[in-house]
Amino acid sequence: MKRFLRFYFIAFLIIATGKNVFAQTYPVTVNSQLIPPYSLYLSDYANPENEKLFVSLLFNDANISTYNVKLQLTIEGVGIKIQSKPDGYYPAIALTSGMMERLSGADLAPYFDPNNLIFQGITKEQYQKNASLPEGIYKFSIQVFDYERNKLISNKSISQAWIVLNDPPRIVTPTCQSLIKVLYPQNIVFQWLPMHLTSPNASFTTEYHFRLVQIMPIGRNPNDAMLSSPPIFEAVTDNSTLYYGISETQLIPGQQYAWRVQAKDKGGKDLFKNNGYSEVCMFTYGDPCKPPVNIKAEVQSPQTAKINWDQMFGPQSFIVRYREKGTSTWYKNEAFQNSSDIKGLTANKQYEYQIQSACDPIESEFSPIDTFSTKVTSTFQDCGVSVNKPTVDNTTNLELLFPNDVLLVDGFQVRVTSANGTNGIFSGTGVAYIPFLNTYILTAFNSISVNKKYEVYKGKIVSVKANIDKYRSMAPTPPLKKDICQETPDNKVTENKNSGKNNKANEKASPSAKSDSVFVIILNGNIQVKEGDTITVNGKQVIVTKDTQIKEGDTVVANGKTINVNSVQSKNVATSPSVPQEFKLILQEILVAIREEKYDSLVKLKKVFLSNLNQFKKLNENTVIEFGTGNKATLDYDTSSAKSFKPLRVKSNSTLSSEQNEFIKQRKLLLSLYGTIAAANEILRKENIEAFSADAYESVKNKDKPSDKELKKIIEPLIIKYKEENFNK
Repeated sequence: MKRFLRFYFIAFLIIATGKNVFAQTYPVTVNSQLIPPYSLYLSDYANPENEKLFVSLLFNDANISTYNVKLQLTIEGVGIKIQSKPDGYYPAIALTSGMMERLSGADLAPYFDPNNLIFQGITKEQYQKNASLPEGIYKFSIQVFDYERNKLISNKSISQAWIVLNDPPRIVTPTCQSLIKVLYPQNIVFQWLPMHLTSPNASFTTEYHFRLVQIMPIGRNPNDAMLSSPPIFEAVTDNSTLYYGISETQLIPGQQYAWRVQAKDKGGKDLFKNNGYSEVCMFTYGDPCKPPVNIKAEVQSPQTAKINWDQMFGPQSFIVRYREKGTSTWYKNEAFQNSSDIKGLTANKQYEYQIQSACDPIESEFSPIDTFSTKVTSTFQDCGVSVNKPTVDNTTNLELLFPNDVLLVDGFQVRVTSANGTNGIFSGTGVAYIPFLNTYILTAFNSISVNKKYEVYKGKIVSVKANIDKYRSMAPTPPLKKDICQETPDNKVTENKNSGKNNKANEKASPSAKSDSVFVIILNGNIQVKEGDTITVNGKQVIVTKDTQIKEGDTVVANGKTINVNSVQSKNVATSPSVPQEFKLILQEILVAIREEKYDSLVKLKKVFLSNLNQFKKLNENTVIEFGTGNKATLDYDTSSAKSFKPLRVKSNSTLSSEQNEFIKQRKLLLSLYGTIAAANEILRKENIEAFSADAYESVKNKDKPSDKELKKIIEPLIIKYKEENFNK
């Protein structure tokens, strides 16, 4: 009894584990093996390049040398039975006594041909429609029959398979509806979890197709966006992690994106549910770029103001733009913190301002327009009348001081030309304008204390003896016009209450005051006299007026010189339009920036210049802009060697040698202007600003941020044309 139970138990184990029970009476022994991953496509089991089923046959009869046989295939599972037809056409399989015959792929193809199969539980048409079996557990059975008599001559070999489609990948990060922090440089990790690795039908040749799209408009169904929007990035990888870095398309802060991944068998078989597609996940890339809030303006002096706003962590920088109320031209400052200093303002004016956040590569809208008004300067102080010194009560130190910053000391303005130091203690040089003397002085300072309003609250700024012409272009703008002040018979300075009006009494009291127009006579091309000047013509003293006439052949004593007039460029005193002071200063600063090759300064000055270019063009050849300098212009260039650059100072009336000219043409050197701004005078008077390239102007006038090359296309023709017409004669 025990032996029987033992035998029964062993037999049960053999059957349960799919092993074959060999009957010794069969002349042929058959054994079969299924190779995972198991396929729902029957054609895969007959594919010679992707063998899924192996059948081994052993002919045991030693009395017969060869024996022709055929197989019978049976597939059963989930209510379906598929069996090879007994009368189907199958090539004979020749067995040799004692030899193992191994069959697979093309050898088994006839037995998986739907035309040789009997279908139960599913029709042939249903099978052929999908070309695959339903998911489930299947039993594959193989038996051997005599080829001629169709008689069973082997055991039954059974192999079982759990045939299912694998689950698609599962999204890990970024998760659906998540908000991703913006990083610089860009670095986003996309990760998913393969769900087929623990499946009994796992594929070991899987690749992943990644797809990323932008959701437009925001709030759109991410599935719709995935199906209809062009991808901004696609990739194929064998890994379950993808790094989206700086070399990929830059994502835009505040925008929504959708992504998914598809698992695919490298052999092209459909082994995954939903065609291998994961769910579509939407995420938001950072916060939207918004303008600053809680913006406040702090007026610090008649010429300066400070704009403050709440700290923000998204934007990389801010654009502060401002303009005088009632005008159309905006001026811009770039700030990298939550404040910006605005300089060079006009006293007693109202200004409009806005702020924009720059979240590379996008920018926010500008904040609503707000206003501030600059402080009023004392007219009497500008005229030299003794007034109380301004009280400095702010001792919050200025962190850094730069050239072109304007210091306020005892009511005077000093434009810095050089500076060193930090944390409120600075040394350096500057140029000061003294209103009551109508002159400029070069200054120096050592260890002065400066607050955040650019006020000097400790230390002294002293005048030094030097060539002021070199630094005059950096001087502050004179605060007021001369015609605001006049002298009374008592030799006291009073405020001109009728400033700006057509007052004849004022004109008589101050004949040298500037009027709204400039009247000039140009003698022999280099001597200028203005209305109000006293000159001697043919031995008689003459006060220059609108009616003054000078003829060729006259002898004129002017400016301490005696001239035998042989050329009168303006035979009558010519009236020309007044030139705004700011135009003069802009042109001065441009030429200084060219001279020192400070193209960063040119970028800032360019917008101011271009915005007024049309008004510049209105100047006619009789217009003279007086910068208070001599009439010498100098150039720096090298004629000795192309490898060295030694300064060579040349007066404006010097002649270049042919060797020098040839060197300049070959090297195409950009000559830098030095010294006085008389060069600007000559350019405006003779060239009528046409030295600027019209084509270059057209190419950049509508651009907000032209490049240095585009900017140089405007500036270089001015210098080169001036050089050609004034130095190569």
